[in-house]
This record gives sequence, C-alpha cells and structure tokens, in this order.
Amino acid sequence: MTCLLIIHLLIVREGEWKLMGCFAITGICMDTIWMHLGLVHYPENTMYPLLPIWLMLLWFAVSTTLTHAINPIFRRPVLVTILAVLIAPYSYSVGAKAGGIDITEAGYYAVAAGWGTLMFITSFTIKYIRPDMVGL
Repeated sequence: MTCLLIIHLLIVREGEWKLMGCFAITGICMDTIWMHLGLVHYPENTMYPLLPIWLMLLWFAVSTTLTHAINPIFRRPVLVTILAVLIAPYSYSVGAKAGGIDITEAGYYAVAAGWGTLMFITSFTIKYIRPDMVGL
C-alpha cells in the first residue's frame, strides 16, 4: 500500500495533493474520534491513542481514487452522499466480521453520517481544487 501511495504521489497534479491530504486527514480524524468515543474499537491496535497504521494508510489509499476511479459519481453530490451512507457502514461491518474492528450499533450511525458528510463536502471540493477533473 505504501508503494501505491508513493507512485501515485509522483504522478498527481498539485491540486490533487491538497484534496488527498484533506480527505485522508479528515477520515483519520473521524475514525480517531469514533475510537475515543467507544463507537469503534481496533482489537490489535498497538498505537493507541492513535489509529492503527494500516487504517491511516487505508485512508490515504482511498484518497487516491477521488479524482480517478470514483470521480464520475462526484458530479451528483446527493447520489454520492446516499451511496456513502449505505456503503460505508457495510464496509465497517465486513471489517468487524473479519475481526479487524469492533463496532457498536451507534458506531454504524456515526459512520453513515460521517462518510455521507465527508463525501458530500468532497464532491464540492473536487470542483474547486480540480475543475478539470469534474465530469470525466
């Protein structure tokens, strides 16, 4: 994953750096807050009070898809928000079934609200930071 991030950072445009950084840091902050509120727990986290390194890297990996693989859905902020609200809790439940996380029922609601808000804001941020990428 680290190699993927390094290669991606070598080929991105200036505006994309800002977007990736803001997205990943916001996601890391959301997960950290949920962890400290007891909504999400990472059983094998040896870095507490920080998130596990694999999760921080995952946030940066997801940020590399924003202006590429998932860019077309950002043209429709309401659609991207609905998809995030539905899909994000499911991905956390998969992590829970795999044993990587423990999540409370309230945690699923927090994940849905957090991801929905993040993706809604990101859809407008992409238009500002990388207007050339919108609509491709």
